[in-house]
Amino acid sequence: MGTALLNNVFIPYGVVASNPHLGPGVDRPEFTPYAVLKSPAERKMLIRGYRNTQWRLIDVSKLDLSKAQAWPIEDGSLGINDVTAQGTAAPSIVTAPEGGEEGSAIAV
Repeated sequence: MGTALLNNVFIPYGVVASNPHLGPGVDRPEFTPYAVLKSPAERKMLIRGYRNTQWRLIDVSKLDLSKAQAWPIEDGSLGINDVTAQGTAAPSIVTAPEGGEEGSAIAV
């Protein structure tokens, strides 16, 4: 549900233009550079970047909090995983569970 809510407030780059009256480099187009989901009870954070929207996990319980640490928001990829080889034989008519729950499939 958190992903769905964040997707509704996602601002693509360039949709909200910069103000040309402020001069070059002063104001940039608005966009959503990253998103974060936090689960304080589990001590975990999920982060995703603008280009690679695959969630990445940071388990806070495994961190040494006595030293500063940083993680890249973007990893240089689009986060596309080739799942071609994972395809299995499917019936001619496939109905996915309502809401596309985990375990649902697509037939081609």
